[in-house]
Amino acid sequence: MKRLLIICLAAFPLSIMGQQKKELTLSQLFQMLDNTPVGQTRQSIDSVYALRQKNAATGFLPSVNLVGQATYQTDVTAVSIPIPGFSAPEMDKDQYKIALEANQLIYDGGVIKRRRALLSTENALEQNSLQVELYGKREQVANLYFGLLQAQVAEQQVMLMVASLDKRIAELSVAQKKGVVLASTVQSIKAERLKLEQRLLQFPAQRESIWASLIAVMGDSTIVADTLRVPLVGAQSSSLVPIARPEFQSFEIQASKTHSLSDIVASSRMPQVAAFANIGYGKPGLNMLSNEWDTYALVGVRLSWRVWDWNQARNEKQQLAIQRSIISKRMETFSNAITGRAEGIRAQMDMLEKQMAMDKEIIQMLSDVEQDKASMLANGVVTSSDYVADFNAVSAAKLSLEIRKLDFALQWVLLQTVLGNNL
Repeated sequence: MKRLLIICLAAFPLSIMGQQKKELTLSQLFQMLDNTPVGQTRQSIDSVYALRQKNAATGFLPSVNLVGQATYQTDVTAVSIPIPGFSAPEMDKDQYKIALEANQLIYDGGVIKRRRALLSTENALEQNSLQVELYGKREQVANLYFGLLQAQVAEQQVMLMVASLDKRIAELSVAQKKGVVLASTVQSIKAERLKLEQRLLQFPAQRESIWASLIAVMGDSTIVADTLRVPLVGAQSSSLVPIARPEFQSFEIQASKTHSLSDIVASSRMPQVAAFANIGYGKPGLNMLSNEWDTYALVGVRLSWRVWDWNQARNEKQQLAIQRSIISKRMETFSNAITGRAEGIRAQMDMLEKQMAMDKEIIQMLSDVEQDKASMLANGVVTSSDYVADFNAVSAAKLSLEIRKLDFALQWVLLQTVLGNNL
């Protein structure tokens, strides 16, 4: 059943933060995660990707190599047929050459094009991995944010208790002057008030500790705020299908990568054609019957085709198909886990909703008892300890209700985070 529950809590002042008046919301903190040191690595990832693409594109450009070679062989080609009037020269067994070799790829079966497509997929996967890492911080940020709010709510409740006891002390002081109550009764209430003052001393340190943890998670010490606002709890969707989580995109990209790799395997089985040219200087040159140093040049076209690969390509494609199946199973397992957690959060919210309704009834009952005890205390009918017990009971009930309101809002935020929804 869809329902709308709006929790109206004032934005609380946080004295530990900066001088500049500024309201900070949980949605803003989520957006700031992109500007953390981790989030700023996006540009570095893109820079690496651009360089890798440039390197891959050079496969279409000609390559030029300088090569040198010196050899000695045990035998050489000789003309053993006697020819009248002609004496064939005897070739030297030591040979030398130095040359510039140029190669230009003409056709590679689409290998380079598909490798560049693979680089694009890998870049998307790295960017998505970064997004998954940042998204994982949202729950931690939300818990710390609500920790600050809960500390402030508790402090405000104690301050209300102090104000209530101040009023009670004033009433009892008048009754003491009339001789209705003893001085010890007034002193007992004042001692209880002093205990509350002690409790107030712990909250600034508690907030500072939580804020330091939040700064550490965000990785940005420049974040300042004067007030925090409780997120408004909206209508709950009947669907618990997590369709917007960045992890699902990660699974899809991983599957896409296996397809890209399969395409590269298929392209590697295609013939490759390249043009080449050699310009060199050696002994001998291209005239193998000469023992003189000479320049030479050679141009041509080369065809390379691996006709038989012992089923390596087929086996690699089968491996990639198995990997896709594994990715699909992992995505299904992840989806089921997220759905299960979402159901648990919704059950927690249902419980909190019922508890808050009971809290209101409890507060009303305890408030009536506390008011009666206050009247009886002013008339000297009950002791201060009797009144303090009821006073603390109703104060604890009020604090419990406010904490549950915040917990309900936190659970709603966690539910949206788990499902991948924006606040």
